[in-house]
Amino acid sequence: MARAYGRSYSGFTSAWVHWQQTPARYKHVGDRNPPSGALVFFQGGTYGHIAISTGGANLISTDIGGAGTLTRSTIGTIESNWGQKYVGWTAPWYN
Repeated sequence: MARAYGRSYSGFTSAWVHWQQTPARYKHVGDRNPPSGALVFFQGGTYGHIAISTGGANLISTDIGGAGTLTRSTIGTIESNWGQKYVGWTAPWYN
């Protein structure tokens, strides 16, 4: 998702590490209504998952529509299809 903001790399080794290392003052833990452009984070698997909000519970995600794709989706779809736990959102913040 860093590429959507003109970066080649987020500065973190995984989506989950990104969430963990983002300062608490930037996190909106559990808020299921992220604004457009927010980074939304999920916990699960080895690396977690990150997507970009398009407003409310809607988002653009990699791979949910197939490997290597960008797909419009929802927080609920990531949770139900991948078993990932939604943890919250942040404004774009990179290391």
